[in-house]
Amino acid sequence: MNSRNPLRSRRLCRSLALAFGLAAESAHASSVTSCADDGSAGTLRSLIASASNNAVIDLAACNLITLTKGELKVPVSVTLQGSTSPVTVLDANFGGRALHSTSVSSSNRSLTLKHIDLVDGLVSSMGTPAYGGCIMASTVTLDSSTVNNCEADSDSGVFGGAIYADAVYVNKSTVESSRAHSSSNSTAGGGAIFAVTTVQCVDGMIRRNSALTDSQDFGEGGGIYVALGDVGLVRCSMDSNIAQRGGAIFQTGSNGVALTNSTVSGNHASLFGAVTSVAQVVLNNSTIAFNQADSRCGGIYAQSGVIAQSSIVANNQSGDPSCIDLDVAAGSSITGANNLISAVTTAVPADTIVADPLLTPLVLRGGYSLVHALSQSSPALNHGNNPLSLSTDQRGSPRLSGSSVDIGAFERQPDDDEIFYGGFL
Repeated sequence: MNSRNPLRSRRLCRSLALAFGLAAESAHASSVTSCADDGSAGTLRSLIASASNNAVIDLAACNLITLTKGELKVPVSVTLQGSTSPVTVLDANFGGRALHSTSVSSSNRSLTLKHIDLVDGLVSSMGTPAYGGCIMASTVTLDSSTVNNCEADSDSGVFGGAIYADAVYVNKSTVESSRAHSSSNSTAGGGAIFAVTTVQCVDGMIRRNSALTDSQDFGEGGGIYVALGDVGLVRCSMDSNIAQRGGAIFQTGSNGVALTNSTVSGNHASLFGAVTSVAQVVLNNSTIAFNQADSRCGGIYAQSGVIAQSSIVANNQSGDPSCIDLDVAAGSSITGANNLISAVTTAVPADTIVADPLLTPLVLRGGYSLVHALSQSSPALNHGNNPLSLSTDQRGSPRLSGSSVDIGAFERQPDDDEIFYGGFL
């Protein structure tokens, strides 16, 4: 079973590179010349309405575009490309979602954002489901962009506080402070992202999102909900997300969750763990720590078992006094090698270290995502492995530093000094 793990992760990396590479190839760009939203010539609204399929629209002339006429209906696949310094802000102004792909053909419903800060989207409905507080499309690619402060709200089902799509690709980007909220017993899924088939993240952050309902426990996936496919994280972090089930990730279907060089920390769930999957969870050189559940147990809840290599699952907590499996609740088995797991009753590999990893506060120390550093006396130092031949740790530092690699997403370097470690708010 372990032999499948490297192949799966390599396929994930190739698919991510292909997706972002295709997004980077572009036709001749048309340029926004007016930062207004009155639909006149040169405005973003006008250029989107007349765009050809796979068009690139350059927003670099505008520091801020505030939508005053509701969502931008996008009839074809487009790339919106902003300024790199400062990044262009597209403000939906709480007048609806920002971007809605409307083509009847799924091949014409792709949206790519480059160097865009998309903020303040709101979709609210009564009697019908709400989809994507900021973006609704077939395929969404975020490249060096942020989607922030979006909300989808309904008395029926709610799907994606910020983004609703078949597939979502996050590259050097952040989705944060967004909410999926249902005032009924219907599901509220994906505080940040609801995807039907896949969410794949490379060098990104999903943080401070929530998926909640007013009654019952149907808020699922505070950060990410994937209905039928898989979740893949490479050098990504998920923190401070909240849901009633699956504080960070809620995944259904048969493909499971794969984390490589990634950190899941400080998420909260009423039920199950921060990472919840009806399939299998695969960890490579990753850290799952400081997550909380009110009842039930586990930083990870995986019905089809956990494959873990050189990973930390520790310091997770439960409000249920009878809970023993604070860190991992695996429906079938835990396999792998060179892990540190501090509280579990399921049988673990013989070389598993059962101890406190002595992690320092969550921090941004280079790279694009948050990490827990290892203190100088951590038992995780020099006790890991590197089955995927990773060249770096999560933050981009050399993966091998010392006699052997360290366990978890962070590789301690000779010049790392704990007096400079601090929290990230």
